[in-house]
Amino acid sequence: MAIVTFYSYKGGVGRSILLANTAYLIASMGYNVVCVDFDLEAGGLHSIFSIKKVNVTSLQVLTGKSLLTLVNVDNIPIPNGGSIKILPTVSTEGYLVNILVESPPTNLINRMKQVLTQINDEFHPDFVLVDSRSGINEVMQALFDVSDIVVLVLKPNRQNLVGGKTILDYLNTQKKIVPILIVSQVIRKGHSKLLQKFVQGILGRDTPKLPLYLIEFDPGLLYDEYLPSVRYISNNKKSSLLKDYREVAKKLVNIVMGD
Repeated sequence: MAIVTFYSYKGGVGRSILLANTAYLIASMGYNVVCVDFDLEAGGLHSIFSIKKVNVTSLQVLTGKSLLTLVNVDNIPIPNGGSIKILPTVSTEGYLVNILVESPPTNLINRMKQVLTQINDEFHPDFVLVDSRSGINEVMQALFDVSDIVVLVLKPNRQNLVGGKTILDYLNTQKKIVPILIVSQVIRKGHSKLLQKFVQGILGRDTPKLPLYLIEFDPGLLYDEYLPSVRYISNNKKSSLLKDYREVAKKLVNIVMGD
């Protein structure tokens, strides 16, 4: 099992949409993928995957109110024998107060690690893709402790990139973690070279050594949560956005499986 954390310094950067599309594309290569929504205050993976009924949430599992149960994503076709399961988050005040306010941070950190270990022991996935809370907090700390790969998602503005530099400096001290840098919501026409130069200028000279990917801006995602990868593949349409997602998925498979 490889644990891949999708993390952003700021919210609203397209992190969850990227995770969901990456999960679908990896599963379409024949792998078994578990998506864990640890964005405890604003979970949304179940919405992106159009899962209407959620019986057990990550907050219930973390607080010990429910046993670990995953939701099968069976409402979209997944070729080549792959699968996607989800531990969703539906944020409710009582559980949030219990786990984020009343309990010591170490309780949350230890419980999150236990849940990820339990997922491996019970479901034996090839990949576990985890949606983290944004910002510097105990969820980030717990996930960075156990992750094999951290996908750092930024928007192309100074606030995101300067914050990203802080996170990359930390990740560079963690020798076991492979960082991947994503700049999302990019308007590509005539800007790609300037954008990469700007990113490298902000994050420093080591940036070219990092896997760096650009994700094209799709105005449709502002109004509707959907999986562009499913829509384009099912309709046999070419898309630069689909190409962007595929590059990220292939990179993760290459790192983990050596394919």
